[in-house]
Amino acid sequence: ETLGLKDGLYSIGIGVDSSLLSDKVLQRSNRQYTELEGNGGKIDFIFRKTFDVTLPEPGQIVAGEEFTVSWEEVDGAAYYTVEPVVSEEPYKKSGTSFRSSASDKNGERQFTTNYAVFNVDMLRNQFIIRFGGDGTSIEPLTVLGAFLPGAEYPIVVNAFDGDGKLITSSIPLRSYYDSIPSVTVEGKLTKGEEMILRRDYTGAIAHYENILNDNPHDVEALRYLVRIYGTGWKLDEKNLEKAYEYEKRYGSITGDNKMLINTLNIMSRDEIKENSEIIGLAFEQAKDDIDENEYYFLSRYYIALGNYEAAREMLDKTDSVSDKLVYLNMYFGDYTKAAENLQSKNYYLSRLASNKIINAVRELGKNPPTARDRQVFNDFLLKLIKGVHYENGQSLYDETVKQIENDNIKTILYEIYLENHWNRYV
Repeated sequence: ETLGLKDGLYSIGIGVDSSLLSDKVLQRSNRQYTELEGNGGKIDFIFRKTFDVTLPEPGQIVAGEEFTVSWEEVDGAAYYTVEPVVSEEPYKKSGTSFRSSASDKNGERQFTTNYAVFNVDMLRNQFIIRFGGDGTSIEPLTVLGAFLPGAEYPIVVNAFDGDGKLITSSIPLRSYYDSIPSVTVEGKLTKGEEMILRRDYTGAIAHYENILNDNPHDVEALRYLVRIYGTGWKLDEKNLEKAYEYEKRYGSITGDNKMLINTLNIMSRDEIKENSEIIGLAFEQAKDDIDENEYYFLSRYYIALGNYEAAREMLDKTDSVSDKLVYLNMYFGDYTKAAENLQSKNYYLSRLASNKIINAVRELGKNPPTARDRQVFNDFLLKLIKGVHYENGQSLYDETVKQIENDNIKTILYEIYLENHWNRYV
């Protein structure tokens, strides 16, 4: 309980003795901020006990192409996700690590049962690791992916309610990855994979192209050449024409036509624009198997080409609601839809979801701004849609707000300014 706080948005945290969190998970709210209006507001911090993963056991060896993850059921869970833990140095279990939901052998990511079966080869294609590199060459895992033979990968399972809110997880707030279920794929790296791991990309290219001279259908050679040529193993060494040719051959053999798209997803807007023809061909090849991740990349592709209506259409196909979809709807004057976006349970944690902003957006629909205000606001939105560097945010905000007369637009601008933390670069 607090006294004397003015109406507004507040970010609230609590301090808890970490020894209490060895078997607890924080059930997260759908909102990061609490909004105080009139009689105050309320936020609950709910800690739930973890649940058990029954398979795999810690350190379980995967001898074949598939493995099963199973877990105990959680009351109130609408679905579960399975997240392997991928580290920058998988053989040393060190460096930066991340968790990302994995698709099972049927391509599903959300499971309503208490088990899922995963295909190792599919997982290796799914995880394009985007660690930084040394500035002159890509990280080996960007090419090799995850689930390398002989490396251990911890497994985390999460339970969500029908609104997509985390209920609890198999991993507590205080834990160590070496104490949780994990899998290790049997086998060892091939000669070409060892070359990639030690950053000998030139040698790996020669090795794999020699293999293709003898066997044009070698899946390993095609997979890694798509990734090496698609990402560019060092500065100015990208060759998308070769990557696309190998991708077509790889897809005809395996049925997987999305590896090049997954690889190209790390491109900047300028790179997308420069290579739009090849990217368009890659999407055409994979058009029958596009999912949410590809819709996001497609939206970036259309933004780079200046086709903002198509970008909005792609983002509207995704399950979640992003800032860019909100900005695009406002850019096209669809303020009612933008307000609906901000109220959606699928909108991510943001201060823009406050009643103050939602009401301001709605008012723009009821009482449209002047042509001049709308043009200035749209210019601002378009810069956001394309991407604004943090250091340029303050000047962009200052230049925009001084030209605006509409109070509702000023309210929206200020909250965008705070949400993007541009005030840190004053």
